[in-house]
Amino acid sequence: MKVYTASEFTRSISTRQGVCAFSELVAMNRILEKVIRDGDDALNAFARDFNEGAVQAYSREALEPFWKGLGPEIKRSLLYSIENLKRGHSFEASSSLIINRQRGDVEISGRILPIERVGIYVPNGLAPLPSTILMGAIPAKIAGTSFVLASFAAGIDGPNPLLMGAAFAAGVDQVVTVGGPQAIMALAVGTTTVPKVDLIVGPGGQRVTAAKALVSALGLVGIDMLAGPSEVCIIADGSTPVVWTAADLLSQMEHGVSSSAYLITDRPELIQEVRSSVVDLLQEHNFNASMSQLIAVLVTDEREAMAMANLLAPEHLLIQTRDPEVSLSRLQSAGSVFLGPYSAEAFGDYSSGTNHVLPTSGQARIRGGLSVNDFQKRVSVQRVSSQGAKELAPHVELLAREEGLSAHRFASVVRRS
Repeated sequence: MKVYTASEFTRSISTRQGVCAFSELVAMNRILEKVIRDGDDALNAFARDFNEGAVQAYSREALEPFWKGLGPEIKRSLLYSIENLKRGHSFEASSSLIINRQRGDVEISGRILPIERVGIYVPNGLAPLPSTILMGAIPAKIAGTSFVLASFAAGIDGPNPLLMGAAFAAGVDQVVTVGGPQAIMALAVGTTTVPKVDLIVGPGGQRVTAAKALVSALGLVGIDMLAGPSEVCIIADGSTPVVWTAADLLSQMEHGVSSSAYLITDRPELIQEVRSSVVDLLQEHNFNASMSQLIAVLVTDEREAMAMANLLAPEHLLIQTRDPEVSLSRLQSAGSVFLGPYSAEAFGDYSSGTNHVLPTSGQARIRGGLSVNDFQKRVSVQRVSSQGAKELAPHVELLAREEGLSAHRFASVVRRS
């Protein structure tokens, strides 16, 4: 466990690395070349290398038996989470038509249209993540996306029944059993079995993130974000039971050794109390986490605590103070915020109704979590009357002349001649 002062923490954040290195992009390009050249043969070769099942496609009809085969309790929890996600995302849906008239002669409008074909990448390494299917499919369907595909690796004995059943419940139209960076490549360019999509969403490990970065940079497909290792930041004053704070830190630390957990407080004794509680919980429960992932920042007051949190721009921000609304009023950047002692980060990961696909590595400075808006595009529409053309033309012709674009100028001139 590392303990920083505010100034030390500020310096450490300034040297934070990006989510993927150039060398990883080079490696991903080799995978992309193989998928483009060999299609399904390349995907199946990668599957054999990682002891995974062959690439297969499952229609919506083929998913239904998996749903019927799930137990009643897991069905109930999945449906409960789906309903909450529908409620949580429904307010994000935009109107299909926005009109703004200007002087009657120039009419500007914008049509909000869904992205037609979406692929959800679902990590299936340490454990199956049916919740990720829900987080991608529900807002996509609310946005009006017509084709939603989920992609995840299958085992030698076939696909995970829980993932397949969750895909059916969430309204997924097709599942393809391919995982890893090669899944990203296949979704970006298409193969015989894997259809090409317009947008890829969902979290993944370092190699998957590098693959998303490459296909996005090449303009092959859109992506939601470049998500790095998971992170949680807790601002605490000791008003929340220490074991609750420790449990919230561990819930993100168990995503892998590259995940980070930050505790920000103005109470030095709380740092030691939380550290001891984390140690006790690790020994008692054998969670897949390490004390090296835990970082504490000692600040002077609540205002400095929020300054450090805004600097970090964490994926998850838990404000466990007596008056969390005060800190919330100073918020500038965070992926998802949890207020008060009972707002466990794990609730947001599964069932509260917010999305768990969130920006990491400081990207919360420029965007929020996955939403309905990510599955929509705004198309501008304009209608110019004869009088409007006469008003616009002199200005357009002058600007076009200054930019040296004579054909642009001519297209304006002919409309008022």
